[in-house]
Amino acid sequence: MNTITQGILADFSAVFSAPLSLSTRGSGSLTNLVGAHDIYLFLKFFFLPVILLFTSTLLLVIVYRRFSLDRIDRRKGELEDAIDAFLTTMVFSDYSEAEMRIEIEKFQSTVVKGNDSILLFVLKKLVHIKQNIQYLDTDKIIFMFKTFRFDVYTDQLIKGSNVENKSEGFSFYQILDYKEKCELIRPYLHSPNPKLRANALLAMISLSDENFDMLDEYCYSISRADELKILDIIYQKGYELPTNIHRWLRSSNDSIVLIAIKMLVRYNTHPSYDQLRKLFTHRNPTVQKEIINAVRKLRIVEANDLLMECYQTETNLRIKIALVKALQNTANTTNLSFALKILQLETEVDLKFEWVNCLCKMDRNFMNYIRVEDDQEKRLIQQMVLHHTNPYIN
Repeated sequence: MNTITQGILADFSAVFSAPLSLSTRGSGSLTNLVGAHDIYLFLKFFFLPVILLFTSTLLLVIVYRRFSLDRIDRRKGELEDAIDAFLTTMVFSDYSEAEMRIEIEKFQSTVVKGNDSILLFVLKKLVHIKQNIQYLDTDKIIFMFKTFRFDVYTDQLIKGSNVENKSEGFSFYQILDYKEKCELIRPYLHSPNPKLRANALLAMISLSDENFDMLDEYCYSISRADELKILDIIYQKGYELPTNIHRWLRSSNDSIVLIAIKMLVRYNTHPSYDQLRKLFTHRNPTVQKEIINAVRKLRIVEANDLLMECYQTETNLRIKIALVKALQNTANTTNLSFALKILQLETEVDLKFEWVNCLCKMDRNFMNYIRVEDDQEKRLIQQMVLHHTNPYIN
């Protein structure tokens, strides 16, 4: 009986437990369906609209910006054309000063309209025209410059604290050849800033008269690049050789001495014998080498004795080579015995080679006058002679 009862209870438990298990599984599936439905609604009504809105806005911004840039470019082009046309008309016209003033006032009211950026663009265009077109009327350009009050702006640049702005101001006055501004620039010749000092010097040389007196007392070093710029300015302006160049040759500033020597070469002018003697024994090897090169380029035959005298006392190899190269251009047969003697005594190969070149220029048959006991030494000299005759032979 107990066994039967237990079986019935077990059957009832199985029956009632089956629906309970089914209900639990159905609840899990329903939860999953609800979650997927929520994600679908989120994507459909929020995420996708936001993405579409963002993309559309971005495209509109890009298109608008593109049209804006095109409009700005067109405006810039029109503005530049208007400025070019105005400046060209003003520069090449025969307007009187009163007429020019009226035209400038009209241009400022219709084109510039108080815009500082446009005014600065006009300034740089005017300076560019003066820099790139020769034989313009400088007085007319300066009148336009002053009527626009660009001189006030440039003075402010120079008096300001920014080194780049100061240098730009120097450049404006230098290009315009505005000589009245020399005194404004002069104090900067002693500026503690090397770059500013160099730019001021270039401007002063460009604006000064033909004597370039500021170089007489200039006590600062000048870079090689600036030396060449100074020479170029003087040469392009067509000035005569400055009368005070002899003071520059005696200057305590080696940079000024170097500039003076280069100017002698540029103007094909010979220094005096006394000046040569002093410069040959200068304390600075760079100055020594520069004057020796000048003797070579100018072919100063009168310096032969000095060249040979200095060679015998000089210890710097590079200067000795420069001395021999100078002799190659100035020496003649009267120096032959000296050259033969040095060739036999010299042990430095580079110097020996230069002496062979020198002797070949004096007398191609110099080997007939020389006696070399050492066969190896003789072969070396013969090879050097052969190389002088044909440089492509090793």
